[in-house]
Amino acid sequence: MIQSEWMLSQNSQLAAGLDFRFIRQGLEEDLMVFGVPSRGPIPESVASNPGVFVELQNRPTEDLFVMAGARVDLVDSEVIDDSSRLQNLNFGEGLSISDQLGTVDYDQVFALWSAFASAELKWNENLTIHAAAGQGQRAPSLTELYALDSFMFLLQNGQNTILGNPFLNPEKRWQIDLGASWQDGPLAIHVNAWQAWVEDYISYEKTGFFRQNGILEQVNLGYVNSRLATLSGFEGSAEWALDSRLTVFGTISYVRGADRNRNGSFATDFATDTTTPVTPTRRIAGLPRGNNADPGRILPDTEPLPGIPPLESRIGVRYDNTWQQRRLGLELSARLVAAQHRVAASLDEFSTPGFAVWDLRGNLQLNDHIRLVGGVENLLDKSYQEHLDFRSGRGIRVRQPGTNFYFGSELRDRP
Repeated sequence: MIQSEWMLSQNSQLAAGLDFRFIRQGLEEDLMVFGVPSRGPIPESVASNPGVFVELQNRPTEDLFVMAGARVDLVDSEVIDDSSRLQNLNFGEGLSISDQLGTVDYDQVFALWSAFASAELKWNENLTIHAAAGQGQRAPSLTELYALDSFMFLLQNGQNTILGNPFLNPEKRWQIDLGASWQDGPLAIHVNAWQAWVEDYISYEKTGFFRQNGILEQVNLGYVNSRLATLSGFEGSAEWALDSRLTVFGTISYVRGADRNRNGSFATDFATDTTTPVTPTRRIAGLPRGNNADPGRILPDTEPLPGIPPLESRIGVRYDNTWQQRRLGLELSARLVAAQHRVAASLDEFSTPGFAVWDLRGNLQLNDHIRLVGGVENLLDKSYQEHLDFRSGRGIRVRQPGTNFYFGSELRDRP
């Protein structure tokens, strides 16, 4: 990265620069699926991304600070794997990369731009208000473009295969933020809320599934653009110092996501070797997304986005004391996670219950050079799962660790 900065005035500064990112990626995955040899690779591929950016900072008054910036990127993605190998990347079905991706044109070039503006105003001695707005774009990753039925843990059942999509458009996100901070003696409060609109949100289409004895075992997926998704959320924190040693605190965060175009404008018919010649992957207009996996299943055009965590908060008390030049800090807190019922039904995502766990943390500053830290997580040995943890239709679960102890130390050569 190369960056330069200029002082335009005593209260104004301009920065500009350029950078370059390069990614080279490939995945070899040889498997036995129900006794049949199979392969779900990501062909060797590269993405190069030169970019330029500019940022302006200005303080027009003592109480007001503003920032604005912009960036332009050019992302070039392509497959560089051996052409002969690309003819039989999935030896379980004998399909070539062109059969599976439905095209022989794998190279993609994305011209992206982003811009933002923010302001922070000190309203009075206690209250500070901040606001921001911006637009950003993200190019599809090499996995999203070129994966060939690779096994990945994407949804809760954890046995997902995913097919890339070279026709993906970059995501375009617009977002506004509004927040405030209040400080009045022993009380400090911070809140922030935001709303985002994402055009061409990269999501999933259900391409197939496997059931055994009527129980869902596997969900197969493909990447697809949703015309519009919305995300909104808030976060907040508060602290109240009861005295010089004891402080109570709390935090909270929440995200709500919705796919506003779940049905899309076409359904994808994925390639198989059951026809001669092979019928490559194709897009069939006029059918809802996922129709070829669940024909006739009627679902609303708006549904929750997959992989969205539930409401989460933490409340606790913190103790700080100094004696004989030693400083002791202790923190006891409860992490409270709500149930999550906003799930992507079209992708067979599960609702999950809420839970609460207790944690104890501590640190001891022995002198100017030595500091000890330690703690106990999940103090009461609660058996629980996060919303995105593995769970199968047969009831198989991977739960979070029980009571967990940790210790550490820090040595500094100077105070």
